[in-house]
Amino acid sequence: MSGISNLAKAFEENSKQQAQHTETHVKAEFQKLNAAISAELNSSVKSINSAIQDVTQQYQQHLKTVYQPVMKCLWIGLSCIALICVGLIGGTYWYLNQQLDQIQVNEQRLAVLDSKTGKGIVIEAGKGKNQGQYFILLPKSASDIQTYPYKKQTVVNYSVK
Repeated sequence: MSGISNLAKAFEENSKQQAQHTETHVKAEFQKLNAAISAELNSSVKSINSAIQDVTQQYQQHLKTVYQPVMKCLWIGLSCIALICVGLIGGTYWYLNQQLDQIQVNEQRLAVLDSKTGKGIVIEAGKGKNQGQYFILLPKSASDIQTYPYKKQTVVNYSVK
């Protein structure tokens, strides 16, 4: 029986060695597999990052090609609007100055007329039974009223306080 026992011991030893050898070999293969997977993942990450950078650069280039003409048009449009506004403001200013000058001229003419007409005289034409007659309305401050005949008309002289 000792032969069988030796054979069993040898078989057990051999089995342990084979199990240990298999375990070592499997560990080594798993390490190789992990290294290969890591290398492939790193390669994929690099290619994905490169693709993302390429797409980003293309997008930025596209934005520049679209953005620059739009900005040029915007600046041209805003410049035109600004010029139109300046023109309108200048035209309005010129027109108002002309109107102000005309008002001042009219005020000067009115002052001259007032000084020549005796200030405050209003002549009204008669209506109804007084048609054909004219009435002179003097201001309330009129005093020293005198009338004189002159060529079939009456002249009114008065002073104002």
